[in-house]
Amino acid sequence: NFLALRALLDFGRGHAAVLQDTNQRSLDDMVLFGLMHMHISGKKLNAQWMVDANAFGITQHFDLKGVTAEKEVMGGVFQTVDGPLMPYVKQVLEVLHQTGQRLQIVSFDSLGDYVLDRLTSSAPSLPQLVADLAARFPAFRDVALDASQDGSKFALHRKAVLLARSLSEAFAARDSCSFKAALIGLDQLPPAIDSALVSALIRANL
Repeated sequence: NFLALRALLDFGRGHAAVLQDTNQRSLDDMVLFGLMHMHISGKKLNAQWMVDANAFGITQHFDLKGVTAEKEVMGGVFQTVDGPLMPYVKQVLEVLHQTGQRLQIVSFDSLGDYVLDRLTSSAPSLPQLVADLAARFPAFRDVALDASQDGSKFALHRKAVLLARSLSEAFAARDSCSFKAALIGLDQLPPAIDSALVSALIRANL
């Protein structure tokens, strides 16, 4: 479940510079810190928590600065307004709420439970897991615009691929792993495409 949530929240590169300026942490470090803080605090990171998540809780657990700001509206009178990181927090909440609702619709207690179910289904594999995640949850259905054509979209499924690779790294070598047989097909997965890889390909004229 921890690996699944970390992959789910692996987005927001457009806010990375602001996050570094206001919190002196990378986006990856911030997500890891927030999930670990909630786990250590005894927070049950299930579908109900995802549905109930709010801006205050995310701000506190992720120890975020820059979510709100104080604006002087008249001499000595200040008003709390959205800070530079509020758009990022709203994106996190949208993803959590939507994914939690989808999990409840199909009667799974957590994202980890759904992943485990897929890995113990008939003919399981990592490519099949990626396909199942992308089909079930919009947040795992990463897409990009094809700027060289007519603006049409094409699928990347970056976060689902990232989760599949993380599961393989964490469990494939464990003989006691109950779903080890499902951790096949790693060589059939594409790279976890992100903005850095796309930029590199563009610079290389590929």
